[in-house]
Amino acid sequence: MELLPLDYYSLNQSVDFINQRTNSAIKENSLYSYAIEEKIQFLLKIEIKDNQLIKIGRNDAEGFFISDDSELFFPDSAIDVDGNDFLILRDEFSYLEVSYDDLNKPKFESFKGYIALHPELLDLFCNQSLPQHGVKNTNYLLLDEFNVQTPFEADIFTSFNFRMEYPKYNEDERLYIKHTFRVNFSDIKISYDDLIKLFPSENAWREQANLKQEIAKLKTELLDKEAENKQLKQQISEQNNPILLGVHRNDDLLKIAIEVRNKYWADYPENVKSNVQIRDYIIRDYGVARTTAEEIEKIACPINRKKN
Repeated sequence: MELLPLDYYSLNQSVDFINQRTNSAIKENSLYSYAIEEKIQFLLKIEIKDNQLIKIGRNDAEGFFISDDSELFFPDSAIDVDGNDFLILRDEFSYLEVSYDDLNKPKFESFKGYIALHPELLDLFCNQSLPQHGVKNTNYLLLDEFNVQTPFEADIFTSFNFRMEYPKYNEDERLYIKHTFRVNFSDIKISYDDLIKLFPSENAWREQANLKQEIAKLKTELLDKEAENKQLKQQISEQNNPILLGVHRNDDLLKIAIEVRNKYWADYPENVKSNVQIRDYIIRDYGVARTTAEEIEKIACPINRKKN
């Protein structure tokens, strides 16, 4: 029995995941090729506060602010809170608080979630950092401007355009803060849903598993409906039955007549017994007199024997 899958895998975990399932020996550079071809997405968790990028993976960031070129799209289903001048949005990838000024200009108050390294930016990061036998731990990019996007399938789709707005200098007018977009490759993730896209048979297995679950669910619902139907029929039958059957006397003739009809006429019109046969059965089973048995047989008989 396998453990439940993770939601996100590091590059090393992704390689192990693929190699164990395919009995192969791929390296991280193969994942890079898949990402460049957009078969999978390299994801990186970032944090934004007051329109400024403050965290990239586990690394603090400084100097990059969201420009007016950034765009935000979302369906109503992504709205968590809708205020007069602010919105809180949430999906499986991210959490976003955005406010609006008097001119309806948005400000990203807070964002925590995954962004996707699109091919152009991915190529800048990975071109010199994915040698044949593994990955370098970190990569630095000296950038004045760059774009990132939330994953393609996210409900909250945001195209963040970051620009370096201020350099910091010391008293000698020397730059002492390098504004870099720094990535630890151990922070890069690939979603489970993306990984299994690389296994056509895995997709088929997953669809088959989902189908089996759906069938099992429908079977359970059918059994529940059948049990409910049986209970309703029993209630209706009990409501239609005469009251006090056999309550005050063991030889309740009406009760005996109902039992006789249910027993000897259940297969009608197949295997019909004669009135004499049924009379004798009544005498044998209930120990009543012959004349009483004849009367019970007449009451229990659902047909007109003279016409049949």
